[in-house]
Amino acid sequence: MLEASWYHVTTSVGPGDGTSVTLPSSGGSLSYVPEGCIVVRSDSYKPWENPYDLVSHKVGRVGGFNGFTKVSQFITCVIACERCLCVFLPFKAQKYLKTSSMAAVIGVMGALLLGGMYLIAGHKHTFTCVFDPLTNETDLASSYTSFYLDHKYVFDIIDVFVYTVVFKIVLLFVIIITSTLTVIKMNQASMWRHQHGAVVSSDKAQQSKDSSKLSKKEVATTKMLLASSLLFIVSYMPEVVLQLSLWWVKDLSNSGRYYNLLSVLWRIPSVLRMVTASLNFVIYYHMGSRFRTTLKDILSCAKKFSKHTPTINNL
Repeated sequence: MLEASWYHVTTSVGPGDGTSVTLPSSGGSLSYVPEGCIVVRSDSYKPWENPYDLVSHKVGRVGGFNGFTKVSQFITCVIACERCLCVFLPFKAQKYLKTSSMAAVIGVMGALLLGGMYLIAGHKHTFTCVFDPLTNETDLASSYTSFYLDHKYVFDIIDVFVYTVVFKIVLLFVIIITSTLTVIKMNQASMWRHQHGAVVSSDKAQQSKDSSKLSKKEVATTKMLLASSLLFIVSYMPEVVLQLSLWWVKDLSNSGRYYNLLSVLWRIPSVLRMVTASLNFVIYYHMGSRFRTTLKDILSCAKKFSKHTPTINNL
């Protein structure tokens, strides 16, 4: 039904630049079409199904918030490295790895990562008009902006080297290595204490009791470290494999033969990120006694506050 459809007018100002507006149809035709515009028909009102919608052109800038995932990866790597240094070099770690300095590093890196991701999401890609002579139709296709083409070197450093190579490959292997070394060192220390803990003691029963308590604490810490590290490795390993596959298989791209397969494969890392965020809370609650105690205290305080808060009926 032509009368019920909408038309999407696209203008091309320069190479890679485009502006889209949506106009309702009137009797199957438009009475006025601005000069330099191309009319493309679409029957969908949903931005995620309609690539010509004005909303879908602008919503891509929200992708800059994906920088928070990179910040999370960086914080996870910092924590893993800090744990490893505290186990192997406890005195130097206590001297140099202060809370204020670590917070400053995380804050600065977080601002840079968010800013870089917003720059890429909002200023790298746009839509441009493409004419297909075989079907005699004009369509919209994703293209690079003129701003990106003028600053391609800087964009490639941020997008390819920093976000792709460093944060999807290097950080993952750093977390694997540091977590493995930390667990090995903690197990060695636990075994040494078990062997030499009851040698020098005036009260063997008390010493054995204290040694068993220390052992349980170390075992719980080791299990929590293994669980959180293993969860992070499992959740981000498919994304690393997919990124490497993009380099090895040329047709696995947005314009290649396996475009549909690529769209499905990218859903796997997206789902795993949500699963990781949920399971981390479960791990901390069941394995972290301090986290569990703090959470219960917060909930109990909130419950007491709600009981003592006067309602409208009591006023």
